Amino acid sequence: MKNFLNSHPNIGLLLIAISAIGMLFILIVSAVNKLAYKKIIKLYIGKYSRLPLTAALAKEASLVATPGAYHAKVGFIMGSLMLPYNKITNHDMTREQYDYINNLPLKLTIGFRVEAFLWVVIGTGMVFGFILEFVFN
Repeated sequence: MKNFLNSHPNIGLLLIAISAIGMLFILIVSAVNKLAYKKIIKLYIGKYSRLPLTAALAKEASLVATPGAYHAKVGFIMGSLMLPYNKITNHDMTREQYDYINNLPLKLTIGFRVEAFLWVVIGTGMVFGFILEFVFN
């Protein structure tokens, strides 16, 4: 590994730059998801009469202005689509509500699946980039 890092001294910066470009993709996907989010919320409230508490508190959050609250806003959707059911990741949701989100049409949920995938891949790339750049250089 030491030889690889010596032969490619800018690999960390390259990973950070690619991750920064990837963050632009996340912004685009989250903007596209706004319409699907509104449809999902309308369907969910129609069936269960209220959102999970964290999602209700952060209902108007945006990725740019309030990124921490944005995760709470879409977390009940992404958590239900990407993670198995448990009370820690799906707080304030019953199994029936979790299954309802999972059984929504793919055209409504595909954007959230793509966004979650991008967060994992780009976040991992950025972390490794910072580690390579600042620890090994």
